[in-house]
Amino acid sequence: MILITGGKYQGKLEFAKKCASSARVRDMKDFLEEAVSGKVIVNKFNDWFRSEPETASEKALEIFLKGSDVILITEEVGSGVVPMSEDDRKYRERLGRTVNVLAERSDAVYRVFAGIPEKLK
Repeated sequence: MILITGGKYQGKLEFAKKCASSARVRDMKDFLEEAVSGKVIVNKFNDWFRSEPETASEKALEIFLKGSDVILITEEVGSGVVPMSEDDRKYRERLGRTVNVLAERSDAVYRVFAGIPEKLK
């Protein structure tokens, strides 16, 4: 698995497409509903994660830690203003901790800023 992170509108999806031009792009929700084989770019991980507050972390770890031919795109959290609402702070913490585990187990990790990818792992 390759993990790509970065802020909103920084070029994460465009970079993923350069890494795997023949890969299909699926939102996380669609990826879970379809039986997809081969290289897949999984986009909008954050949106799905927020929509499944009680189970997202466990589901994500179960799916991605068993090894898959996936490029997972997630938005960076934690490098900015602390959310005012308790629910948003909990979401940010859960997502951050989940992404830490996914990054640790990924084959490669990139951060994209202003369209420029930086290899972290």
